[in-house]
Amino acid sequence: MMPRITFARPHRTLMLPALAALLLGAGPLVAQAVPADSVYRGFLADSDLILTIAGKEQPAAEVYKAEQARSFLVISSELPSPILINAASKSVETVDLMKVSRQVDGSIDLLADATLESAGTYTIREKDIAFTIAGKELALKQRPWQLGRKTGAELLASNPGYQRGAKSYTPDAAILKRLKGHKDPVRVLTFFGTWCPHCKQRLPLLLKVEQALAGGRFQFEYYGLPSPFDSEPEAKSHKVDGVPTAILYVGDKEVGRIPHSQWSNPEVALDLQLNGPGRSK
Repeated sequence: MMPRITFARPHRTLMLPALAALLLGAGPLVAQAVPADSVYRGFLADSDLILTIAGKEQPAAEVYKAEQARSFLVISSELPSPILINAASKSVETVDLMKVSRQVDGSIDLLADATLESAGTYTIREKDIAFTIAGKELALKQRPWQLGRKTGAELLASNPGYQRGAKSYTPDAAILKRLKGHKDPVRVLTFFGTWCPHCKQRLPLLLKVEQALAGGRFQFEYYGLPSPFDSEPEAKSHKVDGVPTAILYVGDKEVGRIPHSQWSNPEVALDLQLNGPGRSK
């Protein structure tokens, strides 16, 4: 079955640009930027899905999701135009690339004067969204889980959501300064799952902390787990019962853990484990 999509229901019709500013003497309409559509806006890169054409993966294709519009937007050089997949109506539509507006934060809006052209409907095949465009069989498939040992750089490069989360987080500067002054080498081994919603929210925060502590005494390692992971050897060996879980080592000795319930401010959790509760305030 397709993963549950928790979207709000959109209005079906695209809004035409208002002429009020022109009538009020704000200048000719052609000189003004066309605003974003009121519904089909705020598409964010979705790293969980990958496009296939005739069964072949398209790693360069871009897949975006808009929560409000309950829609996916697919952009690929292999397609004649971007594709809009609407979950509310189960429709597939095309849109002129010139009506797709990229924002400075990496999100995408459709312009208010965009015209959607019907291209049929999609079907759900197991976990895939399948449809046909210009005689080609296409599908949005779940990207395979990232398993085993990974570096922070690898995780950031593979996941736009991690990049957004890391960029938007500002760790506590005073605590970072104290952690940078730690005398002994510290290894932070973090178990996570790319399928885990909590990991998607919290892991980027630790990735930002890793960037801030670069060049110091901290070494960060990441280990991706499947779901379920009860029988996964590394998870069993380290007695991991939930994700994300970070294990701190000084030398070969485990000195503390950040369980999956204490990830709102990972630099604070690191400081608590290494320096005690009196030092993290």
